Amino acid sequence: MEWDAILFDFDGVIGKSVEDNFIAWKMAFEDYGLTLKPQDYFMLEGKRSPEIIRELLKDNSLSDKELDAILALKDSYYAKHNSFQFYEGAEDLVNYLLTRPIKLALVSGGSRKRIYAPQSRSLVEKFHTVITGEDCTETKPSPAPYLEAACRLKVEPQRCLVVENAPLGIKSAKRAGMYCIALCSTLDKSYLGEADLILDNISELYRHLSGAL
Repeated sequence: MEWDAILFDFDGVIGKSVEDNFIAWKMAFEDYGLTLKPQDYFMLEGKRSPEIIRELLKDNSLSDKELDAILALKDSYYAKHNSFQFYEGAEDLVNYLLTRPIKLALVSGGSRKRIYAPQSRSLVEKFHTVITGEDCTETKPSPAPYLEAACRLKVEPQRCLVVENAPLGIKSAKRAGMYCIALCSTLDKSYLGEADLILDNISELYRHLSGAL
């Protein structure tokens, strides 16, 4: 099938940042007596930060002030310790797709500040639209973020291909009525079974798309 748009998740698909985010969350939660395991965070990837905090602390009564304090800790740890880079082949893939008659979007639950950080801005600004955690009232696994991207691109949902790496993102894409390819960048394929197609990495995705577009 020919696609009119390809919608990419950011963390774990374009940006090699999931591990750094996990370490920052782990350090922040240690101050609150919680030992965070990678799987705990990876399964929640795609949600906004306040939702992640409430889910992991199992506490819906946290005030905005308390949420802000935890998030400030996490952001501080991330800023000091992250080693952000793009996945090998990500920049080549985006530049290739820009030569094709197809629209591109980034759809992330991350903050606009982090998505547009200096290390990533040059590539992020090449996308035709960018949806961050501040742009929708509902986040993944709701279909809202991907539907918002399709609306901005003026493309019907069924003409969109989504590239994801996380179960919540896959659910979001499928609920939006979109075809979804999952990459095994952070989780084993056994967690990604709701996707229409599972590939190992973005280099394999490049080969797949270059033969299909």
